[in-house]
Amino acid sequence: MKKIILFTLMLLASSYLYAQHVQFGLRAGPSFTTLGGDDAKSDDLKIRIGFHAGGYASFTISETLSFDAGLQYANKGAKAPNGSSTSVLRNGYLDLPLLLKIQTGEMFYLLAGAQPSFMISSAVILGENGNKVTVNGSEVRELWKDADLAGV
Repeated sequence: MKKIILFTLMLLASSYLYAQHVQFGLRAGPSFTTLGGDDAKSDDLKIRIGFHAGGYASFTISETLSFDAGLQYANKGAKAPNGSSTSVLRNGYLDLPLLLKIQTGEMFYLLAGAQPSFMISSAVILGENGNKVTVNGSEVRELWKDADLAGV
């Protein structure tokens, strides 16, 4: 009995996978980020405008439901103005958005899912009176977590 059920499930899954429609696309745009957490003083940190760019594959599950898996580079961070000086925290991440897409109309859909992110670069830019100093490398990367998980 178990073999018949297993065979039936495999047959249904293989026919489902065969009928699956896949679309590929590109994503790019601005990102508005800041830092948070117990150690962050939210009054001191301002939003930093960065960008994200990458691609995705969309796997159709039904007429109104699909699964999107992506890979994108994202520039995140924060600004910390302090009188005549400014500190800019700039982190580069590789994001892997894993999203369910629900089509609710002809041109409108909802996305929800998880997005693991992995840090690939980090820098702190210190500026005062037009002079800037950039600090990057392992010393700066050690200030942050190497990976993060976000809900989308």
